[in-house]
Amino acid sequence: DSEWNNILQLYFSAINSAAKSIYILTPYLILDDSMLLALKTAAISGIDVRIIVPGIIDHRTVFYGSRSYFEELMESGVRIYEYTKGFMHAKVMVVDDIIVSIGTANLDSRSFRVNFEINSIIYDESFAQIIKNQFKIDFKHSRELDLEEFKKRKLYKKFLESVCRLLSPIL
Repeated sequence: DSEWNNILQLYFSAINSAAKSIYILTPYLILDDSMLLALKTAAISGIDVRIIVPGIIDHRTVFYGSRSYFEELMESGVRIYEYTKGFMHAKVMVVDDIIVSIGTANLDSRSFRVNFEINSIIYDESFAQIIKNQFKIDFKHSRELDLEEFKKRKLYKKFLESVCRLLSPIL
């Protein structure tokens, strides 16, 4: 327990220090303004930012809340994939093939500010390569979302995403 948002600060710092790539695997992508800005800025800067989220719904509100960020992220160059081989519940981030974060924290406000979470941070190129190779396997079992196709989703889904995004501070 800490008065500091340690995992949020860790993710924010790692994303902002990236020079080449940021790969994220998370079941819940409910971003606050700082994480949204950090990811968009990284992608706009030419960093290869890829995020894998589940393609299978376990919590409808969180699923649609997560999707409310997709268009904005993809417009900035973030590549988003939906994992199709079952429900994915891993929480992993690899930055620049050297920094790996693995733990219990989702990429959401509850994990950063409310829940008791624990992540391991490993600075090791060989370990990072092992994890990056797993990402390559996971990309093969995922469907990359296309921005233009995503923009054509039905109006009721856009509405549902907007409503769920309003609830995101408590998700």
